[in-house]
Amino acid sequence: MGSSRVSGCGGIFRNCRACVKGCFAIPLGQVFAFETELLAASLAINFAWKYGWHRIWLKSDCSYVIQLLSSCSEMVPWRICQAWQRFIFQISQLDFQVFHIFTEGIMLQMRFLSMLWSFNLILSGSPARRSVLIY
Repeated sequence: MGSSRVSGCGGIFRNCRACVKGCFAIPLGQVFAFETELLAASLAINFAWKYGWHRIWLKSDCSYVIQLLSSCSEMVPWRICQAWQRFIFQISQLDFQVFHIFTEGIMLQMRFLSMLWSFNLILSGSPARRSVLIY
């Protein structure tokens, strides 16, 4: 199962033309790796929900997250169960697709997020009602 470590998560919001609409990078404290992946997806959807982005394509390299989101399963760690139920409700109200990507394909995005992290930028961008792609 592994051990918990200090971690953080982030995401990049893009429109259908691959233009960056916003991004986030947030420290999470001491959590397990799979919890970090789940929280990243949940935070991304919360930001999209907040800004009124209703067509969401979420891409992740974590097959565990892909499986949970594809099945809308409630088999999540108890610490995030309540947030997960809110998250499942939110994605049921959206035009939501989830895709698996391989880690090699997101190295540029990871470098970008690490730059954001170093500058302590949390979220930027303006609300829009277009498709949003989340990495």
